[in-house]
Amino acid sequence: MKPTALQWLIDREALRQLMVDYFCGVDAHDFERVGACFTPDVRANYGQLYQGREALIEFISGVRFFDTTLHCMGGQLFELAGDEARMLTGAMVTHHGRKPDGERFGYHNSGGRYVDTLVREEGRWFVRERGGPPDWPAVATPPPDTDDPALRWLIARAGVRDLLAHWALGLDERDEARVRACLAADFSEDSVADGVPRVFDSADPEEIHSASHFLGVPAIDFSADGAIVESNWLVTERGLAEPEKHPVLGFPMREERTRSARWRDRLVQEDGRWRLAARGPSVPPLAVCAPAPPATTDAVARDLVDRELIRDAVARSALALDREDGTTNHLVGNQEIEVRGDEAQVLSYVYRTQRQGGAESHWGDGPHNWHDRLERQGGGWQLAERREVNLLAANEMER
Repeated sequence: MKPTALQWLIDREALRQLMVDYFCGVDAHDFERVGACFTPDVRANYGQLYQGREALIEFISGVRFFDTTLHCMGGQLFELAGDEARMLTGAMVTHHGRKPDGERFGYHNSGGRYVDTLVREEGRWFVRERGGPPDWPAVATPPPDTDDPALRWLIARAGVRDLLAHWALGLDERDEARVRACLAADFSEDSVADGVPRVFDSADPEEIHSASHFLGVPAIDFSADGAIVESNWLVTERGLAEPEKHPVLGFPMREERTRSARWRDRLVQEDGRWRLAARGPSVPPLAVCAPAPPATTDAVARDLVDRELIRDAVARSALALDREDGTTNHLVGNQEIEVRGDEAQVLSYVYRTQRQGGAESHWGDGPHNWHDRLERQGGGWQLAERREVNLLAANEMER
């Protein structure tokens, strides 16, 4: 049976929260929290097969070797089928530690990808299997229908996120059919300007081994004729030369080129799906404040709306910082959100890059946490206070 629209949204939020628990638990070395994400008989392939929760947690707890780790969550895709689900989650991972002589070293992977099969047991979702190819259908199963305006607003935002995640997957897999399925019939793109890449962007595919497109939390405005979306990305291209082993960890790693991008898109709905109609400077900017969503008296729906508005408010604050500075790019990843009445506390993972002298700083040197307090104002949420923690600097002070 097809779930109700509200249950569909609740399940997506629960799956997103499961990955937040996983990423934040790993970085905090809270392996009880991490273990609660998996079934006891989980099977996980990390290049080596780990069978059972105990064996998997023993492997994951190896992150204690590093001084600092940050697992930053990107775009996600979901397939829901009753009490089972599949989930694809993009990730950027940076680890920092010290050699025996005290010299600092890092390990950075901007193209992480978690492919999970999940099961619902006693009302909670758990990962039952991890690993495998991202064999995702190019067109997702349509969401449930509803006449409720607030739920329709939430479903529309879910569709926008799905479109961006499909776009990134299509580019990464060089899947032209998937990319084309994201485009409206009259799609247009401005010439390459302000760092905005073209549809099949960057280098000739024959000149690179692979690429990854990491999506930060987007900001979204709806209008009568579609949506405006602004998003920060990190684009990574890997060379064809044979990989070299990491000097400390021994992992094979290819030479990489990374760059930050900020895309402003106009989306329209065709055949019940969001599609990309235009990209570039000609797309009108986002409103200063997000338009208020439809009101709802349902407590569960209200909580889901609040969480979407809070994510949007943090994303807008990052975009505003970058526009004002002109040299920075803040990629917002996983977020822990706690709402209490008209206040909310949010912990956001953020990667910060900056262009200096024509060169862009490496994203792996810019892991931050934002500790934000937001207040409900009118129909939305506004940032009231922020404490920013540079994780590498904080680690140096601890030493």
